[in-house]
Amino acid sequence: MDNTNQIVCGIDIGGTNTRIAIIHAQTGAILQFLDKFPTPPKYEDQLHAISAALQPWKWQIAGVGVSIGGQVNPTGDSLRAAPNLPDYENKPLQQDLANIVQTRIVLAHDPVCGGIAEMWNGALQGAERCAFLTISTGIGAAVFYHQANVQLNVSVQIGHQILYRHTRPCLCGQTGCIETYLGGKQAAMYAGKPLETIQDPGYWRQYAEILAIGIINTAQLTRVELIAVSGSIALHHPEILSIANTAIKQQISSGSHVALIPARHQENAPLIGAARLLSPESGIIIH
Repeated sequence: MDNTNQIVCGIDIGGTNTRIAIIHAQTGAILQFLDKFPTPPKYEDQLHAISAALQPWKWQIAGVGVSIGGQVNPTGDSLRAAPNLPDYENKPLQQDLANIVQTRIVLAHDPVCGGIAEMWNGALQGAERCAFLTISTGIGAAVFYHQANVQLNVSVQIGHQILYRHTRPCLCGQTGCIETYLGGKQAAMYAGKPLETIQDPGYWRQYAEILAIGIINTAQLTRVELIAVSGSIALHHPEILSIANTAIKQQISSGSHVALIPARHQENAPLIGAARLLSPESGIIIH
């Protein structure tokens, strides 16, 4: 990718929507949005939709990076677990996309992509121990360690840490996962209504306090000190960050520190990071 005129494609497959964009490989600038549509629950329907969007660009793009809302297999070629996209699990996504566009395909969990974008030229630039958190249909995170020109990117299942003595069944098969309180799909299921209809400040305060518990647990296990946050719920309720930060300060042990900040690239972070996957400078990914 030495040619500064090279363009690549970024695809963000979320639990609710899929977005496809043409992105400048060297700067991360989004040059053109090609499509946005509700994520099809059926894997084959998704392949057809992506194929239709990319056909006019098939011979112009230098590669395709894919951000996806699920746990990627260690081989990096398919999804191992995706509670919100079960039909996509263990399907040969990397190879199927390569057959469509005849170019290099790289996959990663969406918070890995979001964090790569924010470390590249966003809110996490220059941080040595940090994380990216997405709060949307589900809740996902990745942690990042950067030192001596080596960057390690690790996908973590933050939404599936278990809250002690909580009994809500989770779509992942466990009981008591924090995602049942924070992930948009499951939280709405237990609330009995879409979260976007909930205006009660008390609900969102409790939401932020539960989030703070998950952040403290994550920080104590990973030693990250700065977390960039994005996703539709975080973007529509920015107050949860300040409430959670206050709760974290009150509860975290002496000598530990972690803070939540808004992602600079907001909802576009996974798209930009997906494109950045094609660069060796994106670092080593532990799926």
